[in-house]
Amino acid sequence: MSQTFDITFVEDAVLETLEEGDDARIASIMFSEDRPTLTLGKAWHVLHMLLTGSTQAAKGPRAFIMGSGRFLGNDANGGWVSAFDSKQVIGIYTRLPTPETL
Repeated sequence: MSQTFDITFVEDAVLETLEEGDDARIASIMFSEDRPTLTLGKAWHVLHMLLTGSTQAAKGPRAFIMGSGRFLGNDANGGWVSAFDSKQVIGIYTRLPTPETL
């Protein structure tokens, strides 16, 4: 079974209280219906390759899908959970290519 990819929007103040291995609390935040979530499903593989030029874990802002962020643990499906604060998200956004430059 291949992994899917979701982005759940969480405030910095909440992120600061999360610790690695706090799986039950992380899951309750990730799957809260009150939080906006972007779901890429299995298409995350293609997006990661377009952004980084690699199918492997990479470094830098364009590698936010695989291999970066603050590791918090694993989700119920065995996938990893990473966190980015608002400054890191802005850094990722400013380095993303436009559709014309992909």
